[in-house]
Amino acid sequence: MNTKKQYRVGGIDIPYLIISILIIAIGFLTMISAYSGKSFEGMDYREAVFKFALRQIGYLGFGVACAVAACRLFHWSFYQKIAVPFYGVMLVLMVLTAIFGKEIYGAKRWFLGIQPSEIVKISLIFVMAKYIAEWPKKQRMTFLGSLQMLIFVVPMAIIAVLGQRHLSVTIIFLMITALMLLVSGVNRWLIVAGGGAGVLGVICIILFGAGFRGDRIQGWLHPFSAANKTGASWQVVQSLYAIASGGLFGRGYTQSREKYAWLPMADNDYIFSVFAEEFGYVACVLMIILFGVFIWRGIVIASRAPNVFLTMVAFGITMMFAVQILLNICIVCNVLPSTGIQLPFFSSGGTSLIVSVASVGLVLNVSKYRTK
Repeated sequence: MNTKKQYRVGGIDIPYLIISILIIAIGFLTMISAYSGKSFEGMDYREAVFKFALRQIGYLGFGVACAVAACRLFHWSFYQKIAVPFYGVMLVLMVLTAIFGKEIYGAKRWFLGIQPSEIVKISLIFVMAKYIAEWPKKQRMTFLGSLQMLIFVVPMAIIAVLGQRHLSVTIIFLMITALMLLVSGVNRWLIVAGGGAGVLGVICIILFGAGFRGDRIQGWLHPFSAANKTGASWQVVQSLYAIASGGLFGRGYTQSREKYAWLPMADNDYIFSVFAEEFGYVACVLMIILFGVFIWRGIVIASRAPNVFLTMVAFGITMMFAVQILLNICIVCNVLPSTGIQLPFFSSGGTSLIVSVASVGLVLNVSKYRTK
C-alpha cells in the first residue's frame, strides 16, 4: 500500500532537465552525421540529409510536445487510473502488429507507421507501478504473490517473441520488470528463478541455436571468422573498426568512414560506433559518464517521490533508459551479441525518439511531487 501520502507540489528537477537536453542535442547531431553516410541514389545528397533532418526535427518537436503535456497537463493520479486501459490497448496493438505488421530484418516491429513495442514499455511500467503500489507488501513477499505480478509481462513477451520475432524488446520487458519487482520487495526466489531461466535460455541458444539468432551468437563468439558482407559478424567487425579508428580524440564531426556503406545500421543500432569514430575514446567516456549522471538523477527523483506509484514510475522509466543504454553500448563493443537494441535519444527511429523524450516529461512530472 502507499505509505507516503503527504506531499507538496514544486518545480521540476532542473538538473535532470539540463542533462536530458544536453544528451538529446548530442544525439541529434550524431544522428544527422550518421545518416549522411547512406547511399542516396537518384537524389541530391544535401537535399536527402536536409529532408532527414527536418523529419527528425518533427519527431523531436512532437516528442517535446508530449513531454510538456506529460509533465504539465496531468496530475499523477491520472496515470494510475489509465494504467490498465492503456496496457489493454497496447496488448491489442501488439497482437495486430504480430498479424499485420511490416517485417524488417526478420522481425515484425512496425504497424501503421509506428513501432508499438516502444510504447508498450511505458504501458508496462504504468501497470506494474499501479499493482506494486496497490498490493500489500506481505502479498508481494510470498512466492505465489510475486508470481502473479508476471501476469503483465508474460503476454507481451510471448507476443514479442513468437508473433513479432522481436527478441530484443522481450529482453528489455523482462529486465525492466525484474528490476521493478526487485526494488519493490518481491520474493527474491522469483528473481533467482527468472534469472536462472534466462541464463539457461542463452546457453541453449549458444549450444543449439539455429537460424539468424544462432548465427548472431556465433558471430559474437568468433567475430573475425566470418568477416564478410553476408557473414553474421560483418556489422560487429565494422563496429569494432569504427571504434578503433577513432583513437583518443576521434576523426572529427561528420568524418566517420565506416558510416559510408561499411557499417550497417550506422544511424540506428550501431550509432554509438559512429560517435566513437568521430569523437574518440575520451568523448565516449565522457558520454558514458553523462548517461550515468542522467540515470543517477532519475533514481534520485524516484527516491524522493511521495508515494509508491510515483516511485515505481520514475524508477521503471529510469531503468528502461539504463537497460537500453547499457545493452546497446555493450553490443557495439561486442561484449554482448547483437540483438537490435536502439540507443535512446541517438538512434534514428521516430517512435523511439518520441517515446524517449516523452518519458523524460513523465520523470519530470514525478519530480514535481515531494514528500512534506
